[in-house]
Amino acid sequence: MFSEGDPQDTVAFYSFSYEVNRFPATPARQRLEEALKLLKPSSGTSLYDAIYLASRELQDRSGRRVIVVVTDGGDTTSAKTFHDALEAGRWRTRFFTHPRHAGHERCRA
Repeated sequence: MFSEGDPQDTVAFYSFSYEVNRFPATPARQRLEEALKLLKPSSGTSLYDAIYLASRELQDRSGRRVIVVVTDGGDTTSAKTFHDALEAGRWRTRFFTHPRHAGHERCRA
């Protein structure tokens, strides 16, 4: 998943269920790929909160801004709305979505 891009790119990783957890930004792509393999679906999906927080962090960074969203369903527990997340990410950020299970709603921005 992280084989594309410049080796100097920095990647931040967020997981979300009822709350959003941010892991330290790192250039070590292999560690992030390993972390992705360990993700398990759980109750609660704060998808909009995660997009909002990641987008806000990216606003002041130079270079490419990309958010990859992997989710097992639609948002169920965010304090932020879809429109909050969409507006936060409009500032030169590209979104890629990948639902974990077929048939679930996709968040397209």
